[in-house]
Amino acid sequence: MKRISPWIAGYVVLWILAVIVLWPQGGLNGAAGSALDWGFEAIVFCGLTWWLTRGNDVGEPPPTPGRMPALQVAALAVCFIGIAGTGIAFNLGVKMPWNPFDIAHDAVNAWGLRVFHEPAVANGVANVAIDVLPIFAVLLLLGVKARDLGFGAFRKGSVLVAILWLFTAVVHFGGVLASHQMSLGHMGLVWVANFLQNGFPEEAFFRGALMGRLRAMMSTEAALVVQALLFGFMHIGYTMNLSHGNVVHAAGLMIAEMSVFGLAMGYLTLRTGNIAIAVCVHFLGDAGVGVW
Repeated sequence: MKRISPWIAGYVVLWILAVIVLWPQGGLNGAAGSALDWGFEAIVFCGLTWWLTRGNDVGEPPPTPGRMPALQVAALAVCFIGIAGTGIAFNLGVKMPWNPFDIAHDAVNAWGLRVFHEPAVANGVANVAIDVLPIFAVLLLLGVKARDLGFGAFRKGSVLVAILWLFTAVVHFGGVLASHQMSLGHMGLVWVANFLQNGFPEEAFFRGALMGRLRAMMSTEAALVVQALLFGFMHIGYTMNLSHGNVVHAAGLMIAEMSVFGLAMGYLTLRTGNIAIAVCVHFLGDAGVGVW
């Protein structure tokens, strides 16, 4: 019988504590109930993903270390601080004129607005250009392989996994089109905007660059949990807004909901060998439907 990773066990304990923190605010009818739904759906979908991809060895081939690991870590840390800082400041309505990520983002966003004339698309182009391309360029130059950045060959069962995770979204958006609630052109614009703003850049950084590099330095289970918690922390500004400034409640939401999504997307990426399905789940979810 395979031993349960202490990282996974520790995460489960942390998640339960987060649900307990959320419980006084409405019980099953409040944030705790929502968190339990997220947790149950994550278990079901990840369990089915394991079954559809059983036999795949997520440890093979092992991640390549690349050159100058200290520089890799430093680059990832700078990128994470910039991304998290920008996101937290945006959600809390705080200006950070000294943040180079903010300065670069504003410049690219202004250019994108002139070119595309769509604020959401321009913002998405800036997210990809500032949050993804530089760190990928650095890691590739340091000898990290594309497959270790989330762009590996799809593993056995990936097609069925994609159908499992994306079926709800396909049905939802098909119904939206059939009922004329949204035109095909408008839907395409919403998809492109969410793909560029969140779906691709967040999955590429957290499940691609970050988790891939962490796997070269620690166990797969540890890498999975650490990237999920960091993904949750990046959304602390968002959960602070939802919690009306209650830091404890915001931290509970961050762990019980945001990090659970990061954990599920990380597991999906590990089992399929590529971030593509996670990207689709992410941007379609943000576009207006809970995909899982």
